[in-house]
Amino acid sequence: MFIFDILFFSIGMYIYCCVLYLMILTVGAFFYHPPRGEDDRSIPAKVLFVIPAHNEELLIRQTVERILAQDYDEHSFGVLVLADNCVDQTAERAKEAGADLVVRDDPAERGKGQALDWLFRTQQERFADWDLISIVDADTEVAPNFCHEMANAFADPAVYAAQAYYGTSNAGAAWRTALQELALRAFHHLRPAGRCALRASAGLKGNGMCFRRELIMQRGWPAHSIVEDVEFSLQLVLEGVRVYYVPQTEVLAEMPVSGQQAESQRTRWESGRIGLIREYGMTLLGRTAKGDGVALDALLDLLVPPLGLLVLLLLAFLLCSVFFYPVAVDYALAGLVGIVIYVVSSLFLRKTPLYLWFALGFAPFYLGWKICVYIKMLFSRGVRWTRTQRNAETNSGK
Repeated sequence: MFIFDILFFSIGMYIYCCVLYLMILTVGAFFYHPPRGEDDRSIPAKVLFVIPAHNEELLIRQTVERILAQDYDEHSFGVLVLADNCVDQTAERAKEAGADLVVRDDPAERGKGQALDWLFRTQQERFADWDLISIVDADTEVAPNFCHEMANAFADPAVYAAQAYYGTSNAGAAWRTALQELALRAFHHLRPAGRCALRASAGLKGNGMCFRRELIMQRGWPAHSIVEDVEFSLQLVLEGVRVYYVPQTEVLAEMPVSGQQAESQRTRWESGRIGLIREYGMTLLGRTAKGDGVALDALLDLLVPPLGLLVLLLLAFLLCSVFFYPVAVDYALAGLVGIVIYVVSSLFLRKTPLYLWFALGFAPFYLGWKICVYIKMLFSRGVRWTRTQRNAETNSGK
């Protein structure tokens, strides 16, 4: 029984550290002021959009055309598509839409991180005339003000890396995508805003990222895991480079509608983060012990579980409290109240439309689905990178 007591209260301490961290970020998010310098150059900062694309013939043309409609000086931005190990018409469609093109054929080195690293290390002459490099996915809607807002942010000399808000383009397609958008408003808006308010790093989200050219030319893209964006964020933290959050602009991308698509994506993300804890956890802890607050924040962000799992842990903790530890019931309820405040605050801060608030009613179904996903993950033998099928491909029969 003593061992069970230790386990119960240890899990309780972990849960409450996570909730406390989220509450601190919630408060900070309300006071966040994004970077906004004054770009006094007569010629606007030149922005190159890089799109890594693997078999994206159905969507790449639309994505390129939307980017080319930027509300920005037409001579100060461009699009470069990296057709990576494609066996379809991605390259042809990208060229037809007006993008510059690089083709990579290396089946032995598959993955977004590997492709970007190859591009930035072997094709450096293509980037010599650009000030900023932005990376977006091939199924992305880029806001028309993206270049303008990023140029203003990078006019602040302290900014070397920035992240736009990354949301869902098909939030109204199904209850699952609506809930994913609600989750992103917490994970991709409140948390980056709160972290920046604490003078930490917002982290990279894989889409809508922007960098000074010299930062990328010096480093390439040395993160090759299945969650390469998070890995690169951690590498930058260890090198003393913060990522700033720019919420005035956004990129939107499709989220999986079917349970099978969502399960594949979720398993990849969460398995990848566990791998990063093993690889970077002790290094971040060591830096934290030396007084590095940015490393502490990065470690905490890595250790906080996904919101659905945190809620499940809290509910299990509450259930055990009711039957075995009545003294802990109030603490469990307080934790759930904290999560509610965190979620509601994220929706309020991002000015969420009413129909998405109603999607919260499907949360119990989502939690049930997550339980099944986690059970499968326990018995899986590892996760490799696999491309998530797009809804357009499902509808076309591909």
